[in-house]
Amino acid sequence: GEKRRVSGEQAVQADRGGQVEILSLVLLLLLALLARLAGVVLVAAVAAGAGRDDGHARRFDGRRTADARQDDRETGEQDAVTVAEGKIGGIPAVVAIQSFAFMGGSLGIAAGDAFVAGALRAVNEKSAFVMVTSSGGARMQEGILSLMQMPRTTVAVQMLREARLPYIVVLTDPTTGGVTASYAMLGDVQISEPGALIGFAGPRVIESTVREQLPKGFQRAEYLLEHGMIDMIVHRHDLAAKLGGLLKLLMGGRRDDRPAQLALPSPAKGKRATAN
Repeated sequence: GEKRRVSGEQAVQADRGGQVEILSLVLLLLLALLARLAGVVLVAAVAAGAGRDDGHARRFDGRRTADARQDDRETGEQDAVTVAEGKIGGIPAVVAIQSFAFMGGSLGIAAGDAFVAGALRAVNEKSAFVMVTSSGGARMQEGILSLMQMPRTTVAVQMLREARLPYIVVLTDPTTGGVTASYAMLGDVQISEPGALIGFAGPRVIESTVREQLPKGFQRAEYLLEHGMIDMIVHRHDLAAKLGGLLKLLMGGRRDDRPAQLALPSPAKGKRATAN
């Protein structure tokens, strides 16, 4: 009787274990389906959001922070990212530039919209996309909405990949936080200026976390080049020639004889080049 009871309990446990495995498999399948659906929705949202009214894109729930209003006056810009189109070495290109002077180049809703608009413009014009980064990371004043720009911009980079168009990133000092964790490190070619600070968390934060002395030059461009995180270090004086050579190589020598033009009115007039 004792043996029968033990064997019966084992059979019940085995049956329950099998049910748990089946339920786990079903749950994983459902999660995979939801993730796939979320990806499709995100791609559609990225494409739709980039074409919306620029006045809405510049505002955070209809409000602007005091810091943003002050930087408006000091820089003449309405957000951290400016987008233009033209030619580099005769090769058509769309260029986005992140300004650290505007709230530390922080990534917010409008900056995310500008990046996506630039990427879509490059896809529509079959041009290369060049991103020049300088940022402290996501804009904390916009909370979770600023973090949402990380997957949005990543989807935009994937659109460039699917269109088989080059995406070149030029990293300047500093490039950190959520910008480094998203589009700043997704380039087909990663270029940095000499001595640029590039990383996620700052060196002091890392040292206090791991409680170890970091190597000399840690997170600087030269250290990252030595460890394979970037492809080359180029001084700003040589950047135009280097970008022209890379674009000629990556675009198959395709040239454009049309005159260069800004995607939107010049920022010097107080306008933003965020979408077109």
